[in-house]
Amino acid sequence: WTANEDTRLLDFVAGQISGSEGVKWTDIAQSLSRSPQDCFARYHNVLSANLKRSEWDQDETVRFMELISKYGPFNWAALSAELGTNRSPLQCLQHFQKEMNDDHIHHSQWSAEEDLLLCEGVKRFGQGKWQEIAAAIPQRSASQCMFRWKKALEFREDIVIGRWTELEERKLYLLSTAFRIPTLESSKHPKEVIAQL
Repeated sequence: WTANEDTRLLDFVAGQISGSEGVKWTDIAQSLSRSPQDCFARYHNVLSANLKRSEWDQDETVRFMELISKYGPFNWAALSAELGTNRSPLQCLQHFQKEMNDDHIHHSQWSAEEDLLLCEGVKRFGQGKWQEIAAAIPQRSASQCMFRWKKALEFREDIVIGRWTELEERKLYLLSTAFRIPTLESSKHPKEVIAQL
């Protein structure tokens, strides 16, 4: 977000708050060429005048840690609402990552075992489910898992991204014929064939 976009977003929200219908995030988003979700999140997590912007005090941090025990380090919206100190979900996440979680996260090179856990996590949960994947890898954060996966994919020689070459398609055809793997076109039950593979 640019400073100009922030100013325009604040102006749009101020103009709509004074109206009787409330804030129309879709209209604001169209004016800024952003999604309604982006505009809502930017306003409520960063720009709102209601946000508490001072340093976290000791009492607030103690309560925050109690709520981490209750909600875990994932449900930032519920945690920030119950905290009741006008901290946004984003502020709670950032506070946890910066101040509270640093001792529990490895910053060393990934081990072969961690890479294996990462691959298994992506197979199990799918790409983009980084919180779930990180929960299965001790002392690694969701962002570490995402960046490691992208880096590993980019440099692993055994993974090819993109269209199949003609030679690869021929090899696949020959192997499927040799092992009598039916094609989807020849099968009466293509979903069953896929499930068997």
